[in-house]
Amino acid sequence: MGLSTVALMMTSCSTDYVNVIPDGSTAIVAFDPSAISKSDDKSVNALKALLQVDDLKGCGLDLGEKLYAFETPDGSLGMVAGVNSSSNIEKWLEALTAKGEATKIKERRDVKFSVIHGNFLAGFNGDAFLIMGPAVGSAQAELQRQMIKYLKGDDDNATRETPLFQRLETLSGPVTMVAQAQALPDKIAAPMTLGAPKGTSPADIYVAATMTIDPDGVMSIEGENFSFDKTIDQALKTAASRYKPVKGTYLPVAPAGSLLVMSCGVNGNDYIEQLRSNEAFRTILLGLNTALDIDMMLKSVNGDLLITIPQAHGDKYDFQLVADTQDRKWLADVDYWKKSCPKGSTITDWKKPATFHFNSTDWNVYFGINDRGSLFFGSSEQLAEATSKPAARQLPANIISRIRGKKMCMVLDIDAMAAGQPEVKTALNVLKPVLGNVRTIVYSIK
Repeated sequence: MGLSTVALMMTSCSTDYVNVIPDGSTAIVAFDPSAISKSDDKSVNALKALLQVDDLKGCGLDLGEKLYAFETPDGSLGMVAGVNSSSNIEKWLEALTAKGEATKIKERRDVKFSVIHGNFLAGFNGDAFLIMGPAVGSAQAELQRQMIKYLKGDDDNATRETPLFQRLETLSGPVTMVAQAQALPDKIAAPMTLGAPKGTSPADIYVAATMTIDPDGVMSIEGENFSFDKTIDQALKTAASRYKPVKGTYLPVAPAGSLLVMSCGVNGNDYIEQLRSNEAFRTILLGLNTALDIDMMLKSVNGDLLITIPQAHGDKYDFQLVADTQDRKWLADVDYWKKSCPKGSTITDWKKPATFHFNSTDWNVYFGINDRGSLFFGSSEQLAEATSKPAARQLPANIISRIRGKKMCMVLDIDAMAAGQPEVKTALNVLKPVLGNVRTIVYSIK
C-alpha cells in the first residue's frame, strides 16, 4: 500500500513538527513509540530494527512523541519524528555510514543531510528529523531543496489543523492510519468504496484504521470508511450497516496466496445497489449485463458471498464468486438470454444442468448453480469448478478464524500485491523492519 512523504518539527521550536508534513498528503500513518514499548518485545525490536539502533533512547529522536509516515500526492514516501538530541542523531547516522548504509553527513542552509540505502534522503536540524524518497541522481537535489523548506518552516503548512490529521488523532493504538481511498492500490480500494453514491471521487472517500502485527505473521487492520462530505459519509455508513456476519461457508474455497479474498454477508437487493455505484466491481460483473441479467442473479443472494481474485494480469484479473442463493428464478430467463446475445457473443450450456458459458470478445465467464446449490461465477473453467470444493491449498486456519463473524473482510497477500505494483514493493521495503515476516493483511470493517 503506498505511505507518504513526510516532514516534522518539534513543538519546542518555532514550528510544530507535525505541521512540516507536506500539504495535501493522501495518507498518514502514526506510530506511537510509547504504546509499542508497552507491548511485546517483538514490537520493541521491530522499532529498533526500523531505526537500526540498539538503544532507542540513544538515537536522538524524541520517542515520547509519535512518528509519522506519509504519502504525498506525487507518490513520495516518508517518515517524520521529533528531535531531542541532534548530536545523537549524528552519531546514529555515522554508525550507519560505517556500515555502508548511509552517506557522510553534509550541511546545507542549517539542515544536515545523509542518503540512507541509496535512495532515501534524511534531513534534520535541532527540532525535526525527516526522511523522504525514493529519489536517485539529480532528483535528490530537488528533494533536498523541498525538504529544507519543510524543515525551516518556509512552507506555511498547518497539518495539525487539517480534518485528515484531526481524524487520525481520534484513533488509539500502536499503529493508526487515515488515508484517502485513492492512495491505496486499486484492488484494495475498490471494496472499501462500496456504497458511495455513483460518481463519487475516490479522493472523497477515506479509511480510518487501527493496525496490529500479530506473532503469527498477520497484520490485522480494523477500519471504517468515511467521508468529510456528509452525504457520502451517510451512504458509506448505511452500506456498512447492511452487511451480515460472515458464517464462513465458502472460505475453504479461497486458495491461499490469492491477491485478494473478500468475504461478506449480504442481502442481494442491498448489495446490487452498492455494486451499481462502484466502477471496479461493475467492471468485473455488472458489465456482463449486456448479455446476462446479473442484477437478477445477484438479487437472489442471501447470506455469505465470497469473491476471490487469484492473481492480476496488468489491468485484467481472474475472478471467482460464490454465494448463498435464496431462489433460482433467473434460470427461467436463460433461454431468452441465449437468443438475445449481442453479435459476436454466445451463451451455451456447460457441463451440468443449470451451468452455462458466456463467451465474447471481452468476456469468458462460466456461471450457474454449482454442486452445492450455490450461485457461482468464474473467469475460467478451473475457477468455476473450484467454487464447489475446498481449494488444494486453503487459507490458513488463523486467517479463517479472523474472518468468521465479521461483516466484511478482505485478505491481501503481500507477495501477490507487490508482484505487479512497484510502488507497493517500495513501500513494503521501507516498512520491512516493522512488518518483519508479515505476509498477509486481514482488513475488516467495524
